[in-house]
Amino acid sequence: MSALPRLVTVLVASIGVLLAVQLAPAAGALPGDAVATLAADAPVLGDDGYPLTEDEALDEAMSHSPLRGVINAICAVGFVLVVIGLVLCIIRVLLGPGLADRVVASDLITMHITALVILVTIRIGRTEYFDLVLIVTLISFAATIAFAQLIAARAADAAAARQRQVEHDIAHAADPDRQPDPEREPEPDPTG
Repeated sequence: MSALPRLVTVLVASIGVLLAVQLAPAAGALPGDAVATLAADAPVLGDDGYPLTEDEALDEAMSHSPLRGVINAICAVGFVLVVIGLVLCIIRVLLGPGLADRVVASDLITMHITALVILVTIRIGRTEYFDLVLIVTLISFAATIAFAQLIAARAADAAAARQRQVEHDIAHAADPDRQPDPEREPEPDPTG
């Protein structure tokens, strides 16, 4: 299979993650008057006349930010790109020609999920979900290491089996009258 689907998946994931990283500082941007109000520790009053908590005041200031519309639009585009990459990775996991391709695709799925969580976090203006991103990333790293060890063990078993077969073929070619090895299954008689 060509490397084009892998390249497209990596590019889409990279664009989504880059958008998320570039938007993270902008998500906290506040208009100058809102910064002054929050910095002065003066109570910010809500529509009902009661003082807002710090989070509510930040949400109120962000809702009036001129950057909010741009941030929302870029988050939507990033969300679409990351979802496209996620779908491509799921297809690779389901149809991948080998175990290594499936492991790489599953690792990319975790990257896409991480990018989605970051985009949603930026979109809603909260930072509580960054802990979730850290946990998912650590679990993904451990799973990738475990799969790599599984692939290495399978490759070692396959190499050992090939080596035994080569040794058997060499021994059989050197001495055709040699008795079969009792640990091996008897070879079928070609005469019938």
